[in-house]
Amino acid sequence: MHLLLRLDLSDFVEHHNGAERVCQLHELLAPCDGEGVRLRLHYRRPGCEGRLRCADTWSVNPADALLERLAALLGDETVQVIYERVYAAPPTLPPVHRMGTP
Repeated sequence: MHLLLRLDLSDFVEHHNGAERVCQLHELLAPCDGEGVRLRLHYRRPGCEGRLRCADTWSVNPADALLERLAALLGDETVQVIYERVYAAPPTLPPVHRMGTP
């Protein structure tokens, strides 16, 4: 499970105010103690975009209060808690030898 935040500064006005938005985001996340779910960030600006997986020290507890504050800052559609199911690989079976083949 991880918390996905989308920071879209691809619009010229949004990009112009981007440093302020990043500082506000940092202020919201700085009190987090590294316990909880991993944080991932999808960042867009004019000419490029990227996905960042933050270090474990930026793990957060996705409590309703934090999610509401993040949505107020970034927008309702930009904050998602993603539930992942990790599947174990099936055991490797030995190769099948057919009669008459080495």
